Amino acid sequence: MIVLVSFLAYRIEIALPGTPDINNTLTPLTQPAPSGIGFYNVLGHPVSSAEAERLLRTEAGRQLSPDNGAIVITEDLLSLGRKAFYSGNFQRRNFSD
Repeated sequence: MIVLVSFLAYRIEIALPGTPDINNTLTPLTQPAPSGIGFYNVLGHPVSSAEAERLLRTEAGRQLSPDNGAIVITEDLLSLGRKAFYSGNFQRRNFSD
């Protein structure tokens, strides 16, 4: 009996539901990331929208280009990230490298 249950448990593929509504997660209850909509992220370093506006008026604003690893945090980007997080799977991934 144990062998049968073990075999069935091994063969069952668990499918998770789609992306939950933001209000059904712990996100509203936890502290948000140190950036928000309109912020830039340059290789993991947040740049506020006010600082980005100031930088974009100068030569130093070139650091906010995608060629330098900068991305603008938008609602679409956050939605895409949530969708990838909740619907991603690791079936075809190889982590042994």
